Amino acid sequence: MHGDQPVLYQNSNSMDNIPLMPFHSRSSPSHSLSASHPKTISEAQSSRLSLDEEQFDYDQHIPRSSNFQTPIRRQLFCKRPTTSRKDILFKGTWQLMKTFLVPFITIAYLSFCYAVHYKVVSFDGKGLYNELNDTWLVIIKSGLTTISIVIISISLYPVRDLLSSLKSEEFFRVLHRRPQVPLSAINAISNPSCGIIETILLIVHNNCSPFFVTAFIAAGIAWVASALAPAALSIQTVLADGDIQAFSVGAIPPLSFYSPVASGQTIPPMQLAVSPGYPASIAWAEMALGMSYAYTMSNKSLGEYAAYVTPMPISIQASTTARWLTDVVGLNPYCTWANPMNLTKVFVIQSNEWHRRLDLDIAVPSSIFPLYKSNFVTKIQVLDPTTYVFNHTTQTLPSDGSTTFAIVACTEGCTGDQINIISIYPDLTDIPTLKFTAPNNTYDLSFLVCKPNITIETREVRTQGSLILEVQPLPEGKAYRRQGNLDLMQTSFMLGVATSYLSLDSGPQTSAWYGLGSETQVNFIFSPAQMNAIDLSTTGVTTKLQPIPLENLTQGYTQIVQAAAKAYITGGEGTAYVPGRVSSMQLIFTSSLPNVIMSTVAFALLWALTIFAHFRKGKSYDFTLVNVGAALHNSEIPEQFSQMKAHAANNKISRSRWVHHSADQDVVEMLGAHDIALLKSRGLDSLRII
Repeated sequence: MHGDQPVLYQNSNSMDNIPLMPFHSRSSPSHSLSASHPKTISEAQSSRLSLDEEQFDYDQHIPRSSNFQTPIRRQLFCKRPTTSRKDILFKGTWQLMKTFLVPFITIAYLSFCYAVHYKVVSFDGKGLYNELNDTWLVIIKSGLTTISIVIISISLYPVRDLLSSLKSEEFFRVLHRRPQVPLSAINAISNPSCGIIETILLIVHNNCSPFFVTAFIAAGIAWVASALAPAALSIQTVLADGDIQAFSVGAIPPLSFYSPVASGQTIPPMQLAVSPGYPASIAWAEMALGMSYAYTMSNKSLGEYAAYVTPMPISIQASTTARWLTDVVGLNPYCTWANPMNLTKVFVIQSNEWHRRLDLDIAVPSSIFPLYKSNFVTKIQVLDPTTYVFNHTTQTLPSDGSTTFAIVACTEGCTGDQINIISIYPDLTDIPTLKFTAPNNTYDLSFLVCKPNITIETREVRTQGSLILEVQPLPEGKAYRRQGNLDLMQTSFMLGVATSYLSLDSGPQTSAWYGLGSETQVNFIFSPAQMNAIDLSTTGVTTKLQPIPLENLTQGYTQIVQAAAKAYITGGEGTAYVPGRVSSMQLIFTSSLPNVIMSTVAFALLWALTIFAHFRKGKSYDFTLVNVGAALHNSEIPEQFSQMKAHAANNKISRSRWVHHSADQDVVEMLGAHDIALLKSRGLDSLRII
């Protein structure tokens, strides 16, 4: 291939051999074709010569061989290469914009993303919508994403412009840097649609310059930045407080339940405001039916208290999100089996635990004792705190809010009608009892006393639009000023009154249980499992029920007192005004910090690569018509490739129609063993096949 003899390419489908020019021949084009085409070539030459001779007057004795440069037409020099001030100003301004303004846009965008991550920045869209809903939220998010994509696209424009320049310059850069380059490699580099696979192969086989590798890496980083940066900024809804306003909440004002007078004490007026059985019915609805009345307390509200009783605004809607300051009742309740001491007609009961002093006097009414004519042997009754329970020290109504259950079991007598009697006994083993006798009967008497042990504090209460109230903890080292809507003594006494009808009106009185009381009461003391296991198919069978542990009794009492108190705490005994705020949905900007950090790193790397590529050599050697045309002067490549491409087109090889294969690929395969070099010819660069 390096001699001066013609190269012959065999074609199995044709009987003709196509002679091609020797690769280093410098003969004129008229001598480079085969003898079989003299007419076409001579016509082309004569046509060219006649055109030149008609239009231009130059030396007719200059040879037409490609060994000499063709004289330049005079019309091409009619205008001298000058640049106007307008062009200079425009190009200078554009370079300054690419150098400074576009990076500034990137810095501003990333800085805003960092700012909204650490600081609340609201989005004022009042001019877009009257009421924020899901549809508007989707529209705004889509618009923000589109704007982010536009900003990042503008920010990456200098990088993409640089990558385009590097790729355009690679054709001549790699030819200038190397003596010769494989034909397949230089053909791939010259292809504007050179893909990722072809680029990787060029890099792996070391058929490109370092700037081409830089461009490939920068393109990957730019892709990462274009994917992560727009996703870094987003928008979301938050609840924002409105102006302070007065909320009307439930209150337990002074003298609302207990009003001591000179004669001793009075009947509480609450019986006129709220039905006595109403609080007990609420307790049954919440505990037995699982229904929430008015509101539900969040489990996050526990803190230093076992539970809370909280007033809520009277007219608040279920969908409203709000917060307000109000007095709340903190409960640290306990239940205990009292130790009764018989003092004639009144029993003084004390706790077996020394730190829990009950200090109560109990008057047990005769109506709760099972008689010999009764069809039950056990009676459980909550004693009315306004009638049968007194403070032992002051001899007034108890102000501790305690609930006292009297449990009376007839151990002897009380036979009645043996056919109808249901013998259900509480197992009072290890429980303090008082034994006493009455005509024809013997009884065991026990007292279960539960105290709410309340504390009243002013707290912030919140609802998130679902009537689930959450009591907020006190600010560290700070206590709120009391709102005064809950009086300590009256609230404490209210809790005792709220549970006073637990035996009668807290659910259905199942006749099969007889003297054990309401459904809420028996489930509280003995658990639903024991009650459901009672065999009622036969009579005359003795059944013993074991009271559940005190810890479980305390938990059950907490739920009962929380539910029953709602009858009064929600406005049944009065209201008061407290400060509060109603929250509304607003939009704020948010950002994903990992995305922002990765985008920052990506842009920093791109700027570093841009600076590195800025000081490159060979910026003027773009892959343009002027540069390519000049490089093909005195080159055999145009005629060689033209003949080989025509030969490949006339002798098509059968290939699958699903695989794209162009004619230039056939030419590259024919010359696969040859390289391309940029050689000096008469002081000019000329492309040669080696």
